Amino acid sequence: MRRAAAMVLMTMCAGCAHRPQQKGPLTQVVPIIGLPPITVDNSRPGLDVQPMRSAEEVAADERTMKVPADVASALLERRPVRMGYPEQARERHLAGRVEFRVIIGRDGAVEGMTLLQASDSVFVEIAKASVQSRQYRPYQLNGQPIAMDTMVEVAFTPPAQ
Repeated sequence: MRRAAAMVLMTMCAGCAHRPQQKGPLTQVVPIIGLPPITVDNSRPGLDVQPMRSAEEVAADERTMKVPADVASALLERRPVRMGYPEQARERHLAGRVEFRVIIGRDGAVEGMTLLQASDSVFVEIAKASVQSRQYRPYQLNGQPIAMDTMVEVAFTPPAQ
């Protein structure tokens, strides 16, 4: 029985070796068998921080509802792809956190954010990119979507060596 299993395993591994290797940048990723492939956009840099209005500017223009951070996190629909860990922080073995005041629009997209505090400035740009890439389910007040005014914290732990 073990010999048969070893033969099957060797056959599978040999098949992998003969599979053509993709040349150039990755263009598609298949997340799980049975789901459609995801197209990779190679034109965008990995750290994609967009200019954004402050939370105070957006709150002055739009009616918002103060929502606790735990309620907002429960409405998180799409989590950002891991943005990585800053090389400078890796060299210094730093852990850290960054906190933002965030306005989430009626469509669930982040419309404005203000940096409140950061344990170290090395984490700020990656944390901004992470928060900007999030998508939330719209918060409902009396059956109508309304913008949320909430706090978002991004925590960083050093990778295991």
